[in-house]
Amino acid sequence: MGKNYELELYKLLINPEEDDIDIQYVEEFGWVSNTEFYVWINLNWFNEFVKRLNDIFGYSLFDEGGIEARICSDCVCIDLEEVISGYGVDLEEVFPRSKYTH
Repeated sequence: MGKNYELELYKLLINPEEDDIDIQYVEEFGWVSNTEFYVWINLNWFNEFVKRLNDIFGYSLFDEGGIEARICSDCVCIDLEEVISGYGVDLEEVFPRSKYTH
């Protein structure tokens, strides 16, 4: 049985540590346009977030030169829709635009 990418992404963004609900890797996330789903990752948790992305999608996620990101003073922002575009994940199914518009 293959991984359920949608479920794994949901857990990563909403509740990354099942044993400690107070831990949040992500500061904010949501659709900023029809094609862009931004995730603002707390700098303190950035390495763990990247490790979990590797666990979910494998190292091929970083082929073709890595992931484009915006570095802010206290977070790193990525377009998750672009990052996972080759994996057949329907982010809108997991995070509907009607509920998760930023």
